[in-house]
Amino acid sequence: MKTVFLFSVLFLIIQVASAQESSKPFFTRVYGTIGVDLVTSENSLANGESRSRSLVFEYKGKLLFSFRKHSFDFNDDTFSPANTTIHYELPQHFVEEMNLSVGKFFQANRAFSFSLSTGPTMVEYRKPYNVKQYIGNNVFGSYDSYTFDMKSYSLWGWDVRGDILFTFSRFVGVSLGGFYSYNKEVPYGGMDVNLMFGVLRSRKEKE
Repeated sequence: MKTVFLFSVLFLIIQVASAQESSKPFFTRVYGTIGVDLVTSENSLANGESRSRSLVFEYKGKLLFSFRKHSFDFNDDTFSPANTTIHYELPQHFVEEMNLSVGKFFQANRAFSFSLSTGPTMVEYRKPYNVKQYIGNNVFGSYDSYTFDMKSYSLWGWDVRGDILFTFSRFVGVSLGGFYSYNKEVPYGGMDVNLMFGVLRSRKEKE
């Protein structure tokens, strides 16, 4: 699924970028991003893999449309590495979010701009429950380990975010974003750093 998403993003960027060569492009910019998140939730700081991907369109008049996907995991504070010795497998929470948002770009100069956007989210959340701790032994000694079950949630929510964008050229740039995503089970917020690739400036803008 993740590979399909990334190839779909790349395909759409190529198609729309080709259309940009016309004298009257429908979108003034279109780009994809790949990045990493620093996420905090009510339970813990995300301490496993944390990734973000997005596809962003700008319509004439600086109106922004975007599709974004975030995924991250974290250990429950109740069961931290401090509870263990040589080896451990901790109960982890897993979150995947997809959101559609609408917003606006604000251009500071040729290279810098920022954006604000908001929209609904769909969150797939898996959390451990029925956690039981036991002591194991191996050639290195004893260690704490856990058995547990996982419960899954499909949640609707709402996301707000702001981004600062810097373009190195018409086709490549970086962005720094801040966001907050609310849902009833695992609200969270954080920051992300992203590589942007696609059509980031109008052809009329000089390099």
